[in-house]
Amino acid sequence: MPPASGPPPATPTDSDADHAARLARGFRALVGLTTGLIVLGAMVRAHGAGLACPDWPLCHGRVVPDFDLKVAFEVGHRAVAGTVSLLFVVLAALALLRPATRRIAGPWLAASAALLAVQVVLGALTVWHLLASWTVTSHLLTGNAVNASFALAAARLADAARGRGASAA
Repeated sequence: MPPASGPPPATPTDSDADHAARLARGFRALVGLTTGLIVLGAMVRAHGAGLACPDWPLCHGRVVPDFDLKVAFEVGHRAVAGTVSLLFVVLAALALLRPATRRIAGPWLAASAALLAVQVVLGALTVWHLLASWTVTSHLLTGNAVNASFALAAARLADAARGRGASAA
């Protein structure tokens, strides 16, 4: 029997709705991780550890500094922030691969990317300006806006996975 021509038939696990559902779960996990990051940032502040690493992006000029409790809080905050950023890039790339999820989540992903870039800069400015109140406040507010944008992306993708809305996957 000759081999079948053309692409293989789509399977249920390969559908746009399933893809949107998986992405929604990923973005919900990202919201949880980002919420934890915001709490960790509050712990950094409460323990007076905001300048335990007086430079940025390194800590005492090193990738892996000597640790004490304050340095551990600050380095931990930076490590979780890096994980949030990396996970966002992976999820956004996966969403942009398919036209259906790109159409659904694209605007939220663009907003999230812009907010995340601002957030990274504000984190650096917070250190460089020695915890100036405007940087600390802006960093906290922008972090919450980033998290809200992740939550909105998750909601849009979950709605599309359930077939709700005009632009459902």
